Amino acid sequence: MSKALLADLIMTEPARFLVSLMHRHGQPAWYYRAGYVPEPMREKWALGLPHAHEIPFFFRTIDATDYVAPPTPADHAMSAMMSAYFVSFARSADPNGPDRRTWPAYENATRQIMDFTSTGPRGG
Repeated sequence: MSKALLADLIMTEPARFLVSLMHRHGQPAWYYRAGYVPEPMREKWALGLPHAHEIPFFFRTIDATDYVAPPTPADHAMSAMMSAYFVSFARSADPNGPDRRTWPAYENATRQIMDFTSTGPRGG
């Protein structure tokens, strides 16, 4: 079984299923894809960020990671952005706030996500 198919089977689809259940039962939910790969790791992780490696970005602890080189200013900027969404969600149950792109709430009809990419967050 291919790595991408296995990732969909055990990670992506169960997460999408849970967020769709929340929406179906009237609960607001937000879904994301961690598409940003730290600059020092882009060659090694050419296929994308490994599972759970977005966590240091949300908690602004990327300096404690074991990348092949220290995180760059762009990595720190993305970490600050991701963390701002996370903190807003923890405070108000909504990740959105001033000076950021809108993270659309998940709806089963549109299946919108926030994709944290190398060019910044994209909702859609």
